Amino acid sequence: MGVMLILALLLGVCVPPDLQRDVDQLSHVSLRRRMAARARVLKAGPKAIPPLLKVLRGNRRDPYKRHAALYLLGELGDRSASKTLIRIATRERESERQRFWALSSLTKIREEKAIPIATSLLGSDREPLRRASIELILSHGPDVSAPILLKGLRSETRAARAASAAGLRRLSGEKMQFDPDGDDASREESVKRWEAWWQDKKSFLPPPKARPVMQAYRMKECIVLTDRGEARAHEIGKRVTILRRDFARWFGMEEEGYETRVREFARWEDFRRYGAVNQWGFHIVAEFFYSPFLHEVITFDTGRVGSNDRGLIHEVFHDFYHRNTETQLPWFNEGMAEHFETWIFKEGKLVEGARNMEWMERARKAIEGARPGFLQDLMGLTQEQFYFQGREGYYAVSWAWVDFLAGREDGKRDLRRVFRWLRKSSGREKITRRVFGTKKLKRLFKELRESMQGEQEARKGLTRLPLSL
Repeated sequence: MGVMLILALLLGVCVPPDLQRDVDQLSHVSLRRRMAARARVLKAGPKAIPPLLKVLRGNRRDPYKRHAALYLLGELGDRSASKTLIRIATRERESERQRFWALSSLTKIREEKAIPIATSLLGSDREPLRRASIELILSHGPDVSAPILLKGLRSETRAARAASAAGLRRLSGEKMQFDPDGDDASREESVKRWEAWWQDKKSFLPPPKARPVMQAYRMKECIVLTDRGEARAHEIGKRVTILRRDFARWFGMEEEGYETRVREFARWEDFRRYGAVNQWGFHIVAEFFYSPFLHEVITFDTGRVGSNDRGLIHEVFHDFYHRNTETQLPWFNEGMAEHFETWIFKEGKLVEGARNMEWMERARKAIEGARPGFLQDLMGLTQEQFYFQGREGYYAVSWAWVDFLAGREDGKRDLRRVFRWLRKSSGREKITRRVFGTKKLKRLFKELRESMQGEQEARKGLTRLPLSL
């Protein structure tokens, strides 16, 4: 099949117009069209590989289409794409995301020629590339991966030593100590213990556990992919239906027709493996995440009902936000998700629960010394600035700001106005000016800071009460 596709490319065989149209729509402004085009391209099978490769050779000013093409080549799983994927993975001038998706697809294709590239990237200063490289090496089994990772423990590069140790722990299930920052003698002693383990165990390593089969269950408003069975899928589906309905009601809008995708894993190892090759920013998440690229809520069953519900509420709000808006406003997206996170399911409804106090102290410290224009700056942040430059501080202040507004009727009206503008407009600064204005923002910031200081004083007063009370 691979040889036939290469010949087709060389001979200039025409791509069917409908398929070319779908490839062109992989970066369409409409989410629905993008997702529908992606599904049709996958359904086309190997015929889609030539036009996808053409995307990667063409215009570099459309990164989203390139990301989609890289991802789809991995899903199609044909090795005729390997040469192009290897070139992108090794090329320094390519963006980190494109190199990540190239490595991810090479992992899915199980391309042996990519192993030297993954080995060299264990020492990369880019965490997503190191993570994707570990997954690629491990995908070829212990006989291939163990010698590479053992050699990596002696690397001159600290990042490569740490990545190799992480890979060996994944491979072995052992928790042997290895300090990548230790002195030469202590590191060498640890390496010898690992080498002794390999000599002792390599002939007796148990085969990898069979992964539970992920079944897809289609319901009225969502698709649930789970390895926990039909009853669990329907339980998740019922919660998703409640969340979508009640989020729409809170914002005073009619519910849109679309399918929410939820993927839940029973095993942490499977969740981590899936995230490592399907989500560029997986290193900043824990037990749940939402992939704006796949438009999928990905969860791990923690076994703790309250924790599962909080995570599901938070991530389904992200899906609701992305499905209903085209402008990315991270403070609003994350602040509202944190606000709703502690609400509870009761009698078929989502009802307000305890306040989410997780970020209170961090938010207070961030706001305490901030200048009056701080909120305006927060509202103008791009996704890259918000998530990768002072992430936790921005999360904390976004929660505090939304929590403050949601606690007052005029504030709720402002939040609903923001959402209405997000649905019909673009541009962070434009939305901020229309809803708040500079003077109003400065006044509200002063009130927010005073409110948080008052809460801190109240808590201090409570802690000083005599125990007999």
